[in-house]
This record gives sequence, C-alpha cells and structure tokens, in this order.
Amino acid sequence: MTIVEPSYVEDMFALFCIVVVSLFGFISNGLSLHITITNSHFRNAYGTLCTAVLLCNIQTIAVILIWGAVVLLTHSRELSSPTSSIALIPGCLANVSLYGAVVVNLLITMNRYCALAYPLKYHNFWSIPKARRAGIIAYLLGFLPCLPNILGPCTPIFNAKLNYCWTYSDTTCGQFNSVFDVIIVTSSSVIMGCINFATFIKMRNHYKLKTVPMMRNNFTGRRKLDLLFFKQVRQWV
Repeated sequence: MTIVEPSYVEDMFALFCIVVVSLFGFISNGLSLHITITNSHFRNAYGTLCTAVLLCNIQTIAVILIWGAVVLLTHSRELSSPTSSIALIPGCLANVSLYGAVVVNLLITMNRYCALAYPLKYHNFWSIPKARRAGIIAYLLGFLPCLPNILGPCTPIFNAKLNYCWTYSDTTCGQFNSVFDVIIVTSSSVIMGCINFATFIKMRNHYKLKTVPMMRNNFTGRRKLDLLFFKQVRQWV
C-alpha cells in the first residue's frame, strides 16, 4: 500500500489541532496547579501528590506540542524516522511523565484511603516531605523502562506513518512496549478503581455512623418540644 505524503495545508491543520488541544491542557492543568500551590487546603501530602501529577501532565503536553510543531514545521521525514536517535528522545520523555503520572495517581488513591481508614496514624504514613520524595521517586522510576528503548526503535515516534499520531515501530521491542503501556495503564486503573470503591464504602459507613446519633438527637429534641408545647396548651386551657 502506497503512503501518500500529506500536503502543507494538512500539516498546518494538524498543527493547529495540536496547539488548540495543548492549550486547553495547559490551561486546565495550569489552573489546577495554581490551586494546589496557593490554596491552604492543599498544603499537605495530598496536595503535594496532586502537584506532582499536574507537573507530569504538563511535561507530556509540552513534549507533544513542541515536538509536533518541530516535525510539522520542518516537514522533515528524518525527525519521524525510527532510525533517527533524535526522533526517539521525545517519545521517551513523554513515556516517562506518563508512567510517573500513573504511579502518582495510584499513590493519591492510597493516600485517600489511608486518610479514612487510618485517621489517627495518617501523619505517620504521609507527610509533605514523604509525599514529595514519593513523587520524585515515581517520576524517576519512569526512566527505567524508557532509557533502554533509546538504544533501538522502541519508543513512540510522532508521524512515523504520516498519520499525525504517536506510534511504536513495527519491531519486536516496539510491539512489546505498546502492550506494556496498555497493561500498565489498565492494571493501574483497575487497582485504583478497587481502592476508590473501598474508600467509598468507608465514607458511606462513616456517614451512617455519624448520622444515626444526629437523627436520635433530633428525635429527642423534637419530642421535648412536643411535650413542652403540650404542657403550655394545657396551661392555657
């Protein structure tokens, strides 16, 4: 099957779409980052982990925007070739921030569960310095599966198939990394879903335990008011 080279107009339209989507990503993540940094409610371990996730997201968006603009503006096939070592670096950086964001999101889920399940021991498990170190370690762990891939065509490459997408090459390591990404993201999502469900059950049980005494107190208060009203009516009669 013959691959047709895209025209200059198609390249510019693709670049426009990338810029618009990236702009929305920068705005949403930037505003969230501003809130986590300036709001006093986020000056804790949870806020620190949220800041780490947002920084990973911003790095991913920046890599996609900058490298996409470079490739489309220069119209260079070498920058989209699996044989070019330069074309492999952006995909590696994007994967590093992706893996880092996945791990930190998992830590955020665990943080929420610990806050509800172990409220008295929460500060023994989590603190701002510990959360900061955990975020840095999670980010650095993203380099472990990515750095060896630079030695071969194993990282995502932008516009390699002239479809304006980030795709892995059709090599053995490229196909393995593609499956690895799916497994990592899917398994992490399932684990986070299970932990979030357990957190929801904890919140629901806590709410029930809290509302039952309140309902009893309200019932007792209403009963006293009814008796007082009945006594006053009898006095008037």
